[in-house]
Amino acid sequence: MRTDFFSGIRNGFSRFFRNRVLVLGVVLLPLAAVFFVRLFQLQIVRGNDYYENYVNMTRKEVSTSAMRGNIYDRNGVLLAGNKVVYNVTLTDGNYYAKTDGSFNEMILRLVRLLERCGAEIVNTVPVSISEKDEYVFNGSESQVRRLITDIYGRKKIAELQEAGEDPYAYTPEKVMEDLKTVYNFSSKKWKRAEEISAEDALKICNIRYALSATAFTRYISTPVARDVSDTVQAAVQESRIDLRGVNVEASFERVYPNSECFSTILGYVGSITTEEIEERNAQGGDYIAGDLIGKEGIESYYENYLQGRKGKKIIYVNNTGMIMHEETIQEPEQGMDLYLSIDADTTIAAYNVVEQQLAGIVVNHLYEGTDYDPMVAYEKSEYLIPIRDVYFQMINNNILSMKHFSEEDASETEQKMFRKLTNRKEEVRELLTGYLSSKDKRPLNEEDTYMKAYISYFYTALKDGKYLITDNIDLQDAVYLDWKDGNISFPVFLRHALISGWIDLSLWEDQKKYSSIEEGYSYLSEWLLSETAISFGSFDKLVYDELIHTDRISGCEVAVALMEQGILKKDETSYQKLLSGSNRTAFSFFEARITSMELSPSQIALDPCSAGLVLTDPNNGSLLAVISYPGYDSNRINNSEYYAKVLQDQSSPLYSRATQSRLAPGSTFKMVTATAALEGGYLMPQEEITCAGIFDKLDHPRCWIYRLQDGQHGAINVKMALGQSCNCFFYELGYRFSTNSNGQYSPSLGVSVVGEYASKYGFGSLTGIETNENVSVLTTELPVTSAIGQGTHAFTTISLARYVTAIASSGNVYDFKLLNRVTDRSGNDIIVHSPVVTNHLEFSDTTWNLIHEGMYTVVHEGGSRNGDFALLRRDYAAKSGSAQENRMRAEHGWYVTYGPYDDIQYAMAVQIPNGYSSGNAALIAKGLYEYLEGDITLEEILENSARSETINDILD
Repeated sequence: MRTDFFSGIRNGFSRFFRNRVLVLGVVLLPLAAVFFVRLFQLQIVRGNDYYENYVNMTRKEVSTSAMRGNIYDRNGVLLAGNKVVYNVTLTDGNYYAKTDGSFNEMILRLVRLLERCGAEIVNTVPVSISEKDEYVFNGSESQVRRLITDIYGRKKIAELQEAGEDPYAYTPEKVMEDLKTVYNFSSKKWKRAEEISAEDALKICNIRYALSATAFTRYISTPVARDVSDTVQAAVQESRIDLRGVNVEASFERVYPNSECFSTILGYVGSITTEEIEERNAQGGDYIAGDLIGKEGIESYYENYLQGRKGKKIIYVNNTGMIMHEETIQEPEQGMDLYLSIDADTTIAAYNVVEQQLAGIVVNHLYEGTDYDPMVAYEKSEYLIPIRDVYFQMINNNILSMKHFSEEDASETEQKMFRKLTNRKEEVRELLTGYLSSKDKRPLNEEDTYMKAYISYFYTALKDGKYLITDNIDLQDAVYLDWKDGNISFPVFLRHALISGWIDLSLWEDQKKYSSIEEGYSYLSEWLLSETAISFGSFDKLVYDELIHTDRISGCEVAVALMEQGILKKDETSYQKLLSGSNRTAFSFFEARITSMELSPSQIALDPCSAGLVLTDPNNGSLLAVISYPGYDSNRINNSEYYAKVLQDQSSPLYSRATQSRLAPGSTFKMVTATAALEGGYLMPQEEITCAGIFDKLDHPRCWIYRLQDGQHGAINVKMALGQSCNCFFYELGYRFSTNSNGQYSPSLGVSVVGEYASKYGFGSLTGIETNENVSVLTTELPVTSAIGQGTHAFTTISLARYVTAIASSGNVYDFKLLNRVTDRSGNDIIVHSPVVTNHLEFSDTTWNLIHEGMYTVVHEGGSRNGDFALLRRDYAAKSGSAQENRMRAEHGWYVTYGPYDDIQYAMAVQIPNGYSSGNAALIAKGLYEYLEGDITLEEILENSARSETINDILD
């Protein structure tokens, strides 16, 4: 019985364990119960605690950029706006280790992908690779200093400076090597580091440096390629597995229609610097690294209105840093819109009139011969532009790429030019080697033109290389003065510099080897000769200069190279003629291409290549046009290669001829002198002064009529003196200002009187315009010549515009402002600006009438420039002015004007540095008046070529 009982139990257990499902159920049931209890505890009992902990660990709040406000002209024409673009971005989510080369490897893969698709990588490091395959700085001084500060840190820099070393003086090569060290470009950390080319290294550093700007806000994406094509977007999306952190994101990019015409006043936007973050945020801003900010002009001045309000979003990341989810909690708000006082069409018309007039001056002064002498030109007042100077400028102003001449795909003509360079360069280096090693003491003045240039290159190389300590030079040293005057040879000067301690031998590591002056001289000679061996630099340009001016490289070859490099459109007929052409063929080709504006005055960069113009409404002080030629492309200015090219451009596009360029105003100043004389009691309204052609009370300065015609104006009053621009009349007034109560001549007294009345017109103070502006400088000496706008006067175009506006309005001196109004997103006015009269000149009606009548006479019968506006339908008043600062170059041309005389609507000032004649400035004013009168349309102006009418007289 008991046996059956236990047997039954055994059989039961046996059946139980043979039933696997049942066994599994028994085993899993407790586990399921435990799991259920635990899950209940996690989700129900402590769910909120764990959820909050999860959110706190992975929840990140980041800001999103707002679209900038638009900028419009007075009529609502868009001057600066935004467009949607797609950028390739990189987010630093700790996907790659920073202690080895894995991050660099990923970036290199990204670089290769972008290159294959033709995308351009952002340039954040202010360094580029020159045609000599060397690292060179290509940013502003502040950008370079910021890079150095970021690499070494302020503390380290301070320590080095205390030890006598200045990191801010480091070479680009040194800075880049240290930056690469920061980013693991060493074989110990990255095995392939030494295989990476300089170009690839710079691209990697550009991306990593961009990322470093957002290092403290890691989950903000950083653009590494902007405005990419659909092809690039698709390629990036397909490669995301191998490019973790890389994405394509929509963004807004600033767009400037007709940017060159408005660059002077609008400026541009760029990435914010550390210093700007601190400064703006201290003023209540909300900026972080990577934000865009206005850098110049209106974009910078009214940044607070334009920037908009940032949005906010929450991102959730997993434990590897990958973004899992995003939530927008505040949409960004676009910035406010600005409406400026300028008229867009008038500005574009004026810019093109200026360029066409400058081109016409260049064309009409081209000289085909080889015997041009600037000193003879000065004596005859017949300055010209030798055509070979134009040929050379195609290389000297970096229009042609010298490096491309040596590359495999260079044309036959380019290769031929390069061979000529190589051969002549070797010959010159042999000459210089012999020169440095000889005891020849032939003075520099006795060398030929090109040898002088090569020898002077040595002096410049020593100075630029900081081997010559200019602060140590005794400026009264006899040997130095002889060198400066060209009376000794360079070897004599160099040995004297070594003896005198003007050379810093400590810059050479092996300086201890040089125990004598001759050993130091020998080393210096070797170093200077090594500088001439560098390819595609300034020495090569000197050799090209010689080759072109001695016709060993022809103008035809230069013209062909311009076509081969795509700078000029390749016209097959012209191309074939040039291949076997003569000097006449080349001259005609360049003359035609300058006339058609295919080659611009700014590219040629010879006198004249720049100009400034400011147009106002005297009735209310509004600025209608502010022109600086040449301008730059604000859409491209953040591209380092373009920025570097702009910096090297010899026509200086970044320098405003409207608000920064300061020149002696010449005879345009005579209305100030007339005012001082009439209001100060130095001259009766109808009093006459006799002009005999020469003013004999001082150093015998002459009137222009004597200089040009051996003539005189005779007895004239102030109205006719202004109309005829008589120098002797105003010399006499300057002399009267300088005569004290005892009848003695006192220059300081005269300077004081001239300065007092010039200040009343606003000279010596800023005009208030919201962009970079230099203050006009009043004379400090020579009151007699200062009375005709010479002396040490140096005025800006915009200050002369304020002056002629004050004359046109009979006394209103305005504080200029470009801004008219600010509106919100609904178009409601938030701020409305009106020009402010900062000073009203309470001069007598007699004074104003005489000044107006005198300026009217200038361009009418009896006036010095009576033909300037002869073909215009309405009457205007004007005053011309010219001033010469360098006998080797043509005079500056000035023109101030207002009108129409019976219904004044405009006042204008025009400046042409080295413009040959004030008459050429008058032609610019005339061209703009034709547009304003409706005799020519904007479309017709845009279709015009170089203006054929130019003037080369000096009637003031």
